[in-house]
Amino acid sequence: MEAAFQRELRVQTLHEGQALCSGSDEADCLWIVDEGLLQVMAGSTIARRGPGEIIGEMAFLRGAPGSSPVRGNDVVAASRSKVWRIDRSTIDGLAGETRALWYETVARALVAKLDEASLQRANQARDLHRGDRAIARLVCPEGVQATSAILLNGAEAIPPVRRMAVIWFSDLSGFSAHSEGRDAVEVGATLRRLTDPQVEEIQRSNGQVDKHMGDAVMAFWLCPDAPR
Repeated sequence: MEAAFQRELRVQTLHEGQALCSGSDEADCLWIVDEGLLQVMAGSTIARRGPGEIIGEMAFLRGAPGSSPVRGNDVVAASRSKVWRIDRSTIDGLAGETRALWYETVARALVAKLDEASLQRANQARDLHRGDRAIARLVCPEGVQATSAILLNGAEAIPPVRRMAVIWFSDLSGFSAHSEGRDAVEVGATLRRLTDPQVEEIQRSNGQVDKHMGDAVMAFWLCPDAPR
C-alpha cells in the first residue's frame, strides 16, 4: 500500500497557528501527520493529532458516494508541522485489494478515535457530576441547575427572577456559650446532630436550605401561586 501512495503523496509544511483546513472546506483529501502537532478545533481544542496519525478521514468518508462532503472542524498547527496529503482521486485509483486495505486502516483509526472520544465523554460526565455535588453543598437545587447551565452553555451570568417566598431562620439557643472551650471536632459533630434534622424536615416539605451561618440555618419556600 505504501508503494501505491509514493508517487502521489504531497508534503505540506505548516507554521505554528497556521490552518490546515477550516470547517467549511470541501473534504477532497486527508492527511497523515509526519512531524509536529495539530489541533482539531470546535471553538476550542477538542483533539490533538501527532506523528503517524490520520487527519480528515471522518469528513472524507461523510456523505453519499458522488457527493462533496465538507469538513466539520478547523484544524490548526500547534507547532511547526509537516503533513502528507492524500487526495480522493489517489484513493479512488487504487487497485481493489490495496483500496480495501487502505479503508481497513482508516476504519481502525476511526475506532481508536471513537474510543478516545468515549473516554473523554465519560471523564467529562464524571467531572460534571462531581461539580454538581460540590455546588449542591453550597446552593439550592435551582442554583445547581442554573450553575450547570452556565457551565454547559457558556453564559456569563444567571438572569435574576423575582419570586415571592417564605423565609426561615433558626438559631440554636445557647450554642455559642456551650461551644466555648470545647474541641472543634466535638462542636462540629454536635452541630450536625442538631441541624441535620432541621435540614431533613425543610427538604421533606419542599423547602430549600439557603445557607448555614454558624449554628443558624436559613431556608426558604417559593410561593409558585403568588403574583410575580
